[in-house]
Amino acid sequence: MPRQSRVLIPPADHAFRISWDLSRDTPVNSPTTLNSYLNAENPLIPQEQEITNLCQWSIGLARGIMEVLLHLRPYEQLRRWLVPPLYRRLVTIIDRDPRSFRREPCHPIQWHISQTSATVIESCVIIAQGEGRHVISMRLQTFKNRWIVTALDVL
Repeated sequence: MPRQSRVLIPPADHAFRISWDLSRDTPVNSPTTLNSYLNAENPLIPQEQEITNLCQWSIGLARGIMEVLLHLRPYEQLRRWLVPPLYRRLVTIIDRDPRSFRREPCHPIQWHISQTSATVIESCVIIAQGEGRHVISMRLQTFKNRWIVTALDVL
């Protein structure tokens, strides 16, 4: 008997399509300003053991972003962890879409993290909510001895 693959597609009211990147989605003058803003202080260069902690932290952040999009938690909690233009974009999306969603908890089921440079890490997390699956990809860069999201894709 041939094996069938099953693709779980989130319900229509949960289909998010968000794509934002600092280098692509800011006005012509802004990337230079934001890059100098991000590089204003000495960067935090992660050590080997910190990568493991960063992986767990990025999983929690991805879950938090998904819970904000599902109106399960207030979006103000994300302000500290997103670059300002990305935060404003996310707030616009959330305020524009006040539909009520199923109040099912969401949880991470799979993740991958890779360090692309000494100060940049990319993370991809698959979040399950009921039968639906959401993918959150983030680019994290160092900023004032912490990590901040500079690119976000949600599918």
